[in-house]
Amino acid sequence: MSYKPASFLDKYDKIIFDLDGVITNEQRYWDAAALTLYQLFTEPFDVTYAVNNVSIIRTIILYRDKIVKLLKNLGVNSNWDLTYVVYAFSTILDTFDTVTIYEKIKRLNLPALQLYDYIKENSVIGGRDGDGYKYLISVYQEWYLGDELFKKTYNKPMTAEGKPGLANMEEPLLDLDKTRLVLETLSKYKTIGIASGRVFEEAFYPLDKWKIFDLFDKDYVSTYTDIINAEEQTGVFPLTKPHYFLFTRSAVGNTVSYSDIVDKKINKEILKNTLAVGDAGADLFSAQQSGMDFLAVLSGIDGAKSRSFFEQNNATYIINNIFDLIEEE
Repeated sequence: MSYKPASFLDKYDKIIFDLDGVITNEQRYWDAAALTLYQLFTEPFDVTYAVNNVSIIRTIILYRDKIVKLLKNLGVNSNWDLTYVVYAFSTILDTFDTVTIYEKIKRLNLPALQLYDYIKENSVIGGRDGDGYKYLISVYQEWYLGDELFKKTYNKPMTAEGKPGLANMEEPLLDLDKTRLVLETLSKYKTIGIASGRVFEEAFYPLDKWKIFDLFDKDYVSTYTDIINAEEQTGVFPLTKPHYFLFTRSAVGNTVSYSDIVDKKINKEILKNTLAVGDAGADLFSAQQSGMDFLAVLSGIDGAKSRSFFEQNNATYIINNIFDLIEEE
């Protein structure tokens, strides 16, 4: 049986994929966020207990994933930023009770970029460009990468050793054979790229392990690493989704300078022929600000329940999962 891209894709030369909730499964990322917060909330901290009780800890710390869903709906697109928001509000409210934190964030109902401004003004942690944020992310990376990979990557001491590394437990969202079939089929007819809230190493590691990274055109791969570099070079902050930067950079390619992308000094015709694919509100708004059509997949944390959100916010297409991007010849 042979496949080709679905007919509705005929008008596009390029397809840019978000990863988490689209190709990669976010479960281990949320585990890492929960374990990071647990470590920061707990004194004394027991690594062995945490490693053996991840599910219980996540249920409590992320309030049965209600915090994840809330922040995603507000446009918080990175699990680094999810960790930052929750911990910052613990300092603002002087509590580690995540139900209280959840209720406060829900009442404020601020879109992601405004939420970050609120935190910068009200929390001792400061903004996402400060040392407090960097420390949180370092602890997060310990949990996600584990002892061996963290030391190899960052060449610095850990806050606590004995962490096995959640990166080693990652799985694709769909069956790997199906995922590979979709990407192989699309790559024969289209340029396919990535616009992910993960840093490059964390995007590369699972895709390379599954032998699918080489199906993407490297000139059209953008990650959180590019956001960090672009913020430093341009002085414009923040550039995370729902800002247009990430999808735009993946659409026009890495030969265009960060400053030209931020200033929108680009060939806008390219955007008209590029389709952005994502699972969250931040992806949708980023694509729309870029001037790109957007395809929503219902494989994120809210599943089919997110259909009404995407319909109300004018997603160009809505499909169940990426397998709907191909059809039999």
